[in-house]
Amino acid sequence: MGILEGFEGWVVHDFLSAYYRIDGLKHVLCNAHLLRDLICVHEDHGQSWAADMMALLLEAKKREDRELSGGRTIRPKTLKRLHERYGNSRGRLRNQPRTRAPPRAAGRLKRGKPLNLLMRLDERSDEVMAFLVHAEVPFDNNEAERDLCMMKIKQKISGCFRSIDHGRAFAKLRSIIASAKKQAINVLEILTLTLNNPEKAQQTLLGS
Repeated sequence: MGILEGFEGWVVHDFLSAYYRIDGLKHVLCNAHLLRDLICVHEDHGQSWAADMMALLLEAKKREDRELSGGRTIRPKTLKRLHERYGNSRGRLRNQPRTRAPPRAAGRLKRGKPLNLLMRLDERSDEVMAFLVHAEVPFDNNEAERDLCMMKIKQKISGCFRSIDHGRAFAKLRSIIASAKKQAINVLEILTLTLNNPEKAQQTLLGS
């Protein structure tokens, strides 16, 4: 849709293959999505390694939050230990890829959800653990989804817009409100300033 056209930076997403076709992006996998997949593998497929991986990701997030709140970064020894635990998943013993297709089977070998998830965790480990290494990278993309929530409510429940101009105006207002809340700026004051002095309002939101 052209939303990320020309963007160069971190993009936290749910492993949709289309994102990997866009040049210039630095990819991070959303751990909230991974946690939901791990819950499924643990509860529906009875694989305990998924619970261990969930515990590791949540512990890593807790440690990162604690260090960032104190203006620090995670110590190299702690980071190394977390990565070693990540790499020693017991899931590999439980989920060995098939080497031969069943008789009269066509197409690719079926791997199943546990093995697919395990392979994603193995092959994309740097993207899963990027939040530990780079302070600007979040643990998940929940904040972005919350920002889009009001637009989806308007689209699905409240009804769509009568023109593209109305939709654009609504998107701009939601962008201003979301940006103000993240920076602890009074929403009513910034909306009033936007109507009276758009340039000054933009400078306020950009911190310039």
